[in-house]
Amino acid sequence: MTRPTPGTTAGARLQRHLQVIECRYPRAWEQIDAIRRMYLPAGLWPAWCHIPLSRVRDLICPDDAAHDPTRLVDVAIVAGLAAWRSHRAICDSDRTAQALSRSLDLEVSPDLLQTLLDRPVFIELPPGTPGSAATGQPRGVLAHLNQDERTRQTELRLLIDPTRRWTLGSVPLVPLALPLTEPTLTRCLDVLVRTHARRHERLARHAVAGELAVALHGLVRCCAGVIVQLFDPTRALTPREAATDLDERDHTSPGSHLADNAPFA
Repeated sequence: MTRPTPGTTAGARLQRHLQVIECRYPRAWEQIDAIRRMYLPAGLWPAWCHIPLSRVRDLICPDDAAHDPTRLVDVAIVAGLAAWRSHRAICDSDRTAQALSRSLDLEVSPDLLQTLLDRPVFIELPPGTPGSAATGQPRGVLAHLNQDERTRQTELRLLIDPTRRWTLGSVPLVPLALPLTEPTLTRCLDVLVRTHARRHERLARHAVAGELAVALHGLVRCCAGVIVQLFDPTRALTPREAATDLDERDHTSPGSHLADNAPFA
């Protein structure tokens, strides 16, 4: 059973999660780095996918623990944190609020995300962002792309930073998955709701399922739209809208904050 840590910066919370995972799964980061060095140059998965979830499952779900619900949730958590650990990018809540103040365009091809989200980012969320009864109002979301190594299906993967106690997983991050299988992001979101409305299990594909996934639909929609709004240069916020006083930021945070309108390098 894990509890959110109140009163800390996003970077500090994520750093704590990295430490907890390293204690629970010794050498996990080292093993993931080794797998990437061995297989990524061969083109077995795209560069925007840090490591497929199936590879992480092989590491942390041995045969005698293949159905352990905590470890099954941890597959998604470890994969997301491993990806973020390499870049440690954080988008502050002021920029997110400015993006949310605009109309979010989801009538775009999900393939666009492969360009915009070529590395993971933790998006801090402003007050009033939709959550659920189970998670409370989310403080932020770690967003990254992943690809199923067998089916080649691309997914937008989200790790929600909740304000309420979360009872699965070694650290309080709630995994969600949006399969990018339809022509537009809007249709991907519609399919997500229809699929999970029929599910009764709590977990599916290393992510929350059923009623909780449907309850968090608004948050997934919000995050997908924010990613497009923030990182698509054709929709960039004006300098005035995106202005952030960096002198007021907490530079002791282990995460690195994205510069205003900075595209991923």
